Amino acid sequence: MVSSCRSLEAAASMRCRCPYNGSHCCGFVVAWSHICLVGLLLMMSPTTCEAKIVLGSAQLTGEKTESTLTKFAMSPYAQGKAVLELHSKDMYVDETGLKLHFYKDEDWKRVKKAPTCAEKIRLARKSVPIEFELNSTPTREKLKRHKHNKSNEKGLWEARVETTIPGFRSDRPQYWYITLDDCSLEVYLHDAQAPKMEYTLTVMDETSEAKVNSDVFKQEPVYIHTPADEAGMSRLHVVTAVVSLGL
Repeated sequence: MVSSCRSLEAAASMRCRCPYNGSHCCGFVVAWSHICLVGLLLMMSPTTCEAKIVLGSAQLTGEKTESTLTKFAMSPYAQGKAVLELHSKDMYVDETGLKLHFYKDEDWKRVKKAPTCAEKIRLARKSVPIEFELNSTPTREKLKRHKHNKSNEKGLWEARVETTIPGFRSDRPQYWYITLDDCSLEVYLHDAQAPKMEYTLTVMDETSEAKVNSDVFKQEPVYIHTPADEAGMSRLHVVTAVVSLGL
């Protein structure tokens, strides 16, 4: 392709000598030389796709003890990565019941049908506890997300979780559902002690294809920022852009 592009560029820089319509011939050569150059630049440039990042807020109560944060596609044999950042203007009085749970697609229908929070989390493939700490100097970006909160608290209560998405022996792409929940709320009904939380969740797929049968860290994980169900879309976008320029 490089040699073809160079040939077209050379032809474009020369005087056109078509036997029929010289101006049309020259326009064709110049147009296709531009298409080649754009295609090469797109293919040579590094991938700049950001991770799947989900921003939102969650208010857990006795009636709504869980919040589904995202659904994410992973490659076969993958052990993905999830980073959750939570912050609240008010203190979460007792976060011992606050957990991040991971569910596999084959279990999700049963999770949705389970009548109680306690029954739902029994189906989770992984559970991660969450602990808050008071940050007296939070970033301006985080504070902006609490601008409507009239709390007298000067800082923010923050929590951060970085963990793997369970890597099991699966030879097919899988969807994983990630939830934030506190089952203690449906038992003790202390809704006032569970404040509204703002969250940022970053999720990544993993493509090393190394097979693991438990949730252990792979020796050399290869994380990518694109969900498995969007794999190959970058190349398609390049082809679409190049063809569009030629029309």
